[in-house]
Amino acid sequence: MIKNQKGFTLIEVLMSLVLLSGMAATLIYVVDNNMNESRFQETVNELQEIKRALVGNPSSVENGLRKDFGYIGGVGGLPTLAQSLTALTTKPAAVAAWSVNTSVRIGLGWNGSYLQDGDSSSDYTKDAWGNDYVYSPLSNPPTITSLGADGLAGGAIFDQDIIISLPESVRVGNVYGFIANGNSPFTGTAEVELNYPNGSGTLLQVIDPVAPADVGSFQFSAIPYGIRSITVYVPSKSSPTTTIGPSVITVDQPNTLVNF
Repeated sequence: MIKNQKGFTLIEVLMSLVLLSGMAATLIYVVDNNMNESRFQETVNELQEIKRALVGNPSSVENGLRKDFGYIGGVGGLPTLAQSLTALTTKPAAVAAWSVNTSVRIGLGWNGSYLQDGDSSSDYTKDAWGNDYVYSPLSNPPTITSLGADGLAGGAIFDQDIIISLPESVRVGNVYGFIANGNSPFTGTAEVELNYPNGSGTLLQVIDPVAPADVGSFQFSAIPYGIRSITVYVPSKSSPTTTIGPSVITVDQPNTLVNF
């Protein structure tokens, strides 16, 4: 007896293979896109963490005063290009360790690690695709850049550059104020000294001389955000008859007003 046997024709087999190949390609595309989307968001989040580590968290407030100024708060500036972002987890050799200067009443120096899990397996120098961040402290403004999924400048969608900038408004501000003589403007001679870290974590003291024509006004520009202090010497630091301070101030906005 001859039995009827029905199999697949060559065309049917080829069509099935084409269909399966298309489904596999679609699945790979979807999986790859999902992975890139996840890595993109992970990189954005990590860049935000690095920014907070460098310049602090403005929303971290205690008793009405900001308390978190990150790396720049203690050191007085951003890490150099040579020091790189590893300065957030490992103290650079040229930067002083954290200590409190009791004579000017402020703390200075490296007080890290500034990143959570900075001493574990986390690598904050690379994005989620494993590419090095491009740290540019000398650009205006300074930036930290991920080159995206393709690791190349430019691009679109997940290949686009992800850039976090650090404008002056989050790093430095002006400090200004007035010396009063009771309820009247001060019309004498004085020297106002501002104390803050110099960019390497050691003390920098800058003096603004006040002449009678200034009517007690003084100003300092581009002071790194953080806890700083001011001392007033009348008529001068070298031979004071009156010394006021040091008074601790918080520099955390583009313009900080101080009154004496």
